[in-house]
Amino acid sequence: MKKFGWTYLFIAVVIALVGFTIFDFQRAEKEEAKKEQASTVLDFEVEKVTSLEFLGRGEKKTLDKAADGWRITAPFNDSADQQAVATFLESLKGERIQEVVKSGDAIQLATYGLDSPNFILKLVSDGKVHTLNIGSVKAYDGSLYGQLEGEKRVLLLSSAWDVYLSKPARELRDKRVYRGDPKAKPVSIKLTSETSPKFSLLLKRDQKENWVASPDAGNLISNKTVDAYIELVKALRAFDYMAFEKKNAKAVSSVGLDRPSYKLEVGFEGQVKPFSLQFALPKNQDDGNIPTLSSDLQQAVVVYKVAASKIMVEPRVFFDPKGPFQFPVSDVAQIRIQAPSLKPAVDKTISKDGPEWPKGQELIEKLSRLEALRFYDSKSFPVKGPSGSSMNSKIQLLKADGSLLLELAWGETIVEPAAGDKP
Repeated sequence: MKKFGWTYLFIAVVIALVGFTIFDFQRAEKEEAKKEQASTVLDFEVEKVTSLEFLGRGEKKTLDKAADGWRITAPFNDSADQQAVATFLESLKGERIQEVVKSGDAIQLATYGLDSPNFILKLVSDGKVHTLNIGSVKAYDGSLYGQLEGEKRVLLLSSAWDVYLSKPARELRDKRVYRGDPKAKPVSIKLTSETSPKFSLLLKRDQKENWVASPDAGNLISNKTVDAYIELVKALRAFDYMAFEKKNAKAVSSVGLDRPSYKLEVGFEGQVKPFSLQFALPKNQDDGNIPTLSSDLQQAVVVYKVAASKIMVEPRVFFDPKGPFQFPVSDVAQIRIQAPSLKPAVDKTISKDGPEWPKGQELIEKLSRLEALRFYDSKSFPVKGPSGSSMNSKIQLLKADGSLLLELAWGETIVEPAAGDKP
């Protein structure tokens, strides 16, 4: 029994020690958290901030949080980049007090430039107003002097505050160039290029919800490609805002936007005016940014060249590779082949009720699986061969009543493949 008594005592001591260790660790964690909180310049929760104002260097910047998110209300009125504002607030929240330089009633504010501060920040969080003044005098190492309104102490702060509070308002501005309803239904697209290659293409959505080209391009247009293109347009973001508004004709002309090289218009269901984008090629071709005008914005913007290149496309991008070869296979009742350039020349007809129909079916199957490698207009078709060579050879697929389903024509020409194309 004595042996068991010592065992129980030992277990009790161990449990007590473990309990005390856990308690001591938790207490240390709480004290450390309090210490960290005490060293924070501004104590607030990012999600509860409803207003932000900073003044300095002759400019007042104000942001207010509405039901649909943050808006910039000064020096202009526009929606803000929600993620940029959240990141900005997180940066402010993360700043720590480096040192309490002076405290008490006998503080000489002029010594630290706090009698005429460089910056004044006002932040409202959960109904509480936090006001921070940043002095116009810097410490020997570039650090800044700051004072929270209502406190009798001067704080030594990181020089990062100078970067935060001198941030231009445009850096927090919404960079979306399309501000319409993201779920709006597009019903038309018009593309116009004023530079080589010059073209104008109009796409419209028909009653069957298919995209068709005007002038008629048959069933060449890929619905999937057009829909994906419109999503790219809606998602396009500016890299930065230019310092002038669209109505400033002289400034617009200086970057070539008075004569844009590429225009895009997207018509949406129920809207009178289409959404439009206009792009100007930079004077320096090595420049990575494209001056741009958006019908949804008052100011001109610049867009990354890589992003703009996905919008400034040629008509052939929208063509379905299978489009030229789509036909109802079961409706084919006759095949007519003419190839006068072959030796011997070929001119024959294969009928559904004829003995060669099995071979005809093989040809039909191969034709139904064809895909166009590249699309060209009549002016830019790259050929080499006999001058004036014509499309004098052809295959025709016909219905039982003799009406045409598909015709493929070719001539004595060789198309030069583009780089990367496979035969």
